[in-house]
Amino acid sequence: MDWKQILDAADEDYLIGISNKGIVKRAYKDKEEAGTAPKIHPSSEGDKLVVSLGEEEVTLCYPLGESKCSCPSRSICRHVVLAILSAREQIETLGGEAEPKHQVMPDEEADHRQQEALAATLSGGPWEEILAYPVQKLFRALGSSGLRELAEHMEREELPKIQQTSIVTVKEVVVKLLSPLEYSSCTCHKKELCGHKAEAILWCQWQEQQLTLKEIREELEQAPEYDREKLREASGQIKGFLEELLQMGLCRTSADAVHTLERLAILAHNALLPQIENRLRALAEVYEKYLRRSAGFSVADAVSRLVGLYDRVLRLLEARDNSEIGSLAGEFHARYKPVGDLDLVGITMEHFVSQSGYEGDTVYFLEETTGRWYTYTNARPTFYEGKRRSTFSEKAQAPWEMTVSLEDLVCLKIHLEGGKADETGRLSSTKETRGEVIASRCLTEKLLEKWYYRDFGDAFREQIVIEDEAQSGAKPKQLVFLQPARIEIGVFDEVEQVLRLPLYDEKGREVLVEVPY
Repeated sequence: MDWKQILDAADEDYLIGISNKGIVKRAYKDKEEAGTAPKIHPSSEGDKLVVSLGEEEVTLCYPLGESKCSCPSRSICRHVVLAILSAREQIETLGGEAEPKHQVMPDEEADHRQQEALAATLSGGPWEEILAYPVQKLFRALGSSGLRELAEHMEREELPKIQQTSIVTVKEVVVKLLSPLEYSSCTCHKKELCGHKAEAILWCQWQEQQLTLKEIREELEQAPEYDREKLREASGQIKGFLEELLQMGLCRTSADAVHTLERLAILAHNALLPQIENRLRALAEVYEKYLRRSAGFSVADAVSRLVGLYDRVLRLLEARDNSEIGSLAGEFHARYKPVGDLDLVGITMEHFVSQSGYEGDTVYFLEETTGRWYTYTNARPTFYEGKRRSTFSEKAQAPWEMTVSLEDLVCLKIHLEGGKADETGRLSSTKETRGEVIASRCLTEKLLEKWYYRDFGDAFREQIVIEDEAQSGAKPKQLVFLQPARIEIGVFDEVEQVLRLPLYDEKGREVLVEVPY
């Protein structure tokens, strides 16, 4: 192997890619502090270099990501990086030859893919290897939901920033593509081809017009994500029972209706229909309120939910392709993406008991630099319990390995390192993210400038977004801060068990605050 070319290609970007910035910085420091240059000699295996670093011994091989060190570390440690730096310097000093001179003729039976990867590295980067990567493997790694999301971004021309050096960095998903691609890194820290790496490679192929939106659409049409027979069976049973409820009316509804709706929700879950499942549980909650003669029951709400669910099930039965089914079925889990480091100011916490059978608390954060809203939700299912609770009795622990409670996050400024969030700004509780308290009580009028209103009309025109229900909350919920000119005395409604507090601005526009008991 031509070790000079291999080591020259391993510049600082490449070294950070196979390890991290901290390890590379430490290796440079160790190199400066070392009194003498380490000894380099060929290994007994012939095509490798052995670098002696005091008590440790590093074996350099190609790809450099497979290099080994005698220390306990299982990943690329500072000794491996130091060995690469030292070997590169000595080979340059000796005019391109390691001492002793070492050259191995290529094995005729060497893996063809490794030879291609070596050629890509020597030519200055992994770009050719990226463009040649089989697209079907990338489609499988990304999955139908990720592929559908990728197609939507391409249609809206929401392109990530792609930077080419000795490695290819895709900024939006924070993926570093190295040659060979098996040694690419991602902030999710998965060694295998994860969805983020697959998406990054597809973006590169799309940029070079080697991938078209039509190909992605065709793949989505053929993707066997849903069991059509199971889907039709589940949808048919749900449709039949909803028709019974519509024909019977409320007065003839028995207590068995709630149990049947819960059973159908489980059926929808098994058929991969999370949106239908949630709506069935919400409808079960409405009927439970009716049977309990609860003051919170509303006929209009019951009819709206029943008819809306029936309409969605009919459209699901008529759907012809996976893309249409996916938009009606929804997804079980949000797809989180790296959003980098965040400086978040905790604003408030909202307790909720959803009609779809979940209970918990949501903390709202305002990001200091971008002014964007983020949320973190701690929730648990209640539909398996005999009786839903109205509040949590215990204090939940804050995520991100922080030593404070969830409630304490309100009015604290925290720094998140390696944050992840979905498109709506909902933060992931992944253990890969670290949180640190920076300060307390950082809520200022300057921070809230974009969200602070004395004119209620401006607040509604600028901040209130009416969304299609089918979008399933494409935008995050945003808080608005109002300073009223006057406040009327609140009135408690004994029938509906709601406190109503009217707020007025200087022009007499009213905002009615309603607080349920």
